[in-house]
Amino acid sequence: MNIRHSLVAVSAAVLALTLAGCAGGAQSAPSPSAAGAVKKGGHLVVAISGAPDTLDPAFTTSKYSTYTMPNWCERLFDVDAKLNIIPQLAAALPTVSPDGKTVTIKLRTGIKFNDGTAFNADAVKINLDRYRTNPRSAEAPNLKNVVDTKVIDENTVQLDLSAPTAPLISVLANRSGMMASPTQLAKLGDNFGNDPVCVGPFSFVSRPSADTINLKKSQYYYDKNKVNLDTVTFQVITQPNVRATNLRSGDIQAAIDIAPADVTSLKSDPNITMDDVVSLGFQLLTVNVANSGGSGKPPYSPVSTPLANADLRKAFELTLDRNAINKVVYGGFKTPGCSPLSPASPWYTDIPCSKPNVAEAKKIVAASGVKTPIPVQLTIQAANDEQTKLGTVIQAMAKQAGFAVSVKPTESAAGGAAAQAGTFDAYMNGWSGRIDPDQNMSMFWSPTSALNYSGANYKDINDLMAKATSTTGDNAKRKALYAQIAEKMNADRNYIVLFHDALMMGVRKQVTGINYYSDAVIRLKTAGFTTGG
Repeated sequence: MNIRHSLVAVSAAVLALTLAGCAGGAQSAPSPSAAGAVKKGGHLVVAISGAPDTLDPAFTTSKYSTYTMPNWCERLFDVDAKLNIIPQLAAALPTVSPDGKTVTIKLRTGIKFNDGTAFNADAVKINLDRYRTNPRSAEAPNLKNVVDTKVIDENTVQLDLSAPTAPLISVLANRSGMMASPTQLAKLGDNFGNDPVCVGPFSFVSRPSADTINLKKSQYYYDKNKVNLDTVTFQVITQPNVRATNLRSGDIQAAIDIAPADVTSLKSDPNITMDDVVSLGFQLLTVNVANSGGSGKPPYSPVSTPLANADLRKAFELTLDRNAINKVVYGGFKTPGCSPLSPASPWYTDIPCSKPNVAEAKKIVAASGVKTPIPVQLTIQAANDEQTKLGTVIQAMAKQAGFAVSVKPTESAAGGAAAQAGTFDAYMNGWSGRIDPDQNMSMFWSPTSALNYSGANYKDINDLMAKATSTTGDNAKRKALYAQIAEKMNADRNYIVLFHDALMMGVRKQVTGINYYSDAVIRLKTAGFTTGG
């Protein structure tokens, strides 16, 4: 097997991330390969722990889309094992004008979408304009500084910006950089996610249920000689113990989000290789403060839920013991923290977290005059044992200060829909993490973002975000700005970060060539079965 994984340290070279690109990354090493050569053909089943909400890169807000979609929907840019941003559908990293407001991207030639449509500058313009202007687009906030896209020639596109935008290259290495077939977009419009066609090693075949995504090897892919598998199925298995059992039996050949309780036994299984990835992602508890009409939409009016009260949010957080949560729920496998920036990120600054203080929490509750027990409904995104246990632990901790937390398990897509609609008190959700710090903060705090489930619209944070985004060429200054933003976020407590993820993947030893980095994408381009497996 050849899963490459990124460990904790990301080299300082990534701090050179600017509009022109980034360099550096986490240490990585290949896992031992299974005996024998890779053979062509075969069907691979990969288990994931939750269902993508939609397969349209413009509309999705699910981390499970991020994990899976690059296998059938490649991007202008990608990252390598060390988190360097590299060209994918682009021919090179962008060139940038001296004022930082004009970005020129050269495209690879001779590429076709998986329906035979030519990939060119016209196709890129169609996609970027859709991301920028479609009323439903979750990517619009990421491209808000792009005021125009221009076709310079068949293989060159130009982006005109309102201001220098440091995160742009990182944005185009994620969902905003995924290129959909203009032919399929013209045919399906906003229903593109029902039958997505992009450039990728695999073509979408079907999604017979929310829990199953079927793919086949693309006949049009520019690098198809490196693709070994005939077909792939992403299978949603929400219960960690079931994923582990099916991996042992061989019913599935790879599985992510292995629970700590199963790690030891799977490591001792001679038929399975375990790999861990230090993630850029984090788990956060989102509080509905002003999401009264849908995320990313005005008027951002205060809601009537108890935790909309800033003092009660403070009391609630003071009941939460991050270290105890990590130990009791996750066996110590997570990294407790309260910043949206992972310790694996070169942009990380050690922000002190509030220490649990139940006595102080009780005083704040008593001073509020609110009658106890204070009801709080906590919606958890994935209805599995691990998430339910997390909700139960939070319930017990908060009870000590007079909060009556009811845990509401939901299927991931339904939970995300409720969060977007603002029909929740508190919501437990995860973020897979991004290379650039802006993408780990502004997605949740920008008042126009579809992921701003809380309804946050604070001028001081908005102004700091804008300043950090436009700061290019001075990474020390930019890093200091994000530290200020993180501190202000912690003070407001609209989002309460609990910990940073450690991602676990288990793979049958006859499988090789899966690449799994700190961005949590499951890359199957070179995956295959070995002749000795």
